[in-house]
Amino acid sequence: MPASHLDRAVGAVIGSAVGDALGAPFEFGPEGAFSARFPSPGEGGEMCGGGGWDPGEATDDTQMAVLIAESLLECEGLELPDVFRRFQRWAAADPKDIGLQTEAVLSSGDP
Repeated sequence: MPASHLDRAVGAVIGSAVGDALGAPFEFGPEGAFSARFPSPGEGGEMCGGGGWDPGEATDDTQMAVLIAESLLECEGLELPDVFRRFQRWAAADPKDIGLQTEAVLSSGDP
């Protein structure tokens, strides 16, 4: 992969992780929760925690995206069985957050 493509891919993963961490405290919260906590645009400026998340902590979405990225790099392309095995190991390690359906699929024992 040309360096510019790799840089863009890394930037996309990092940008996604930052966005995930910024939104994690408000995930599944009521409409307007962010505006209620930060009523004046431009004030604060630091990542906050909440909803069970520490400031800057990313969710299962980012954790799984990193596993896909690692697999793509190590396998030099998409190898679905490798991605699935990584997901299964991650789920078995009792992550802080995992969706109910995701956990059911990854812990079912089915290939």
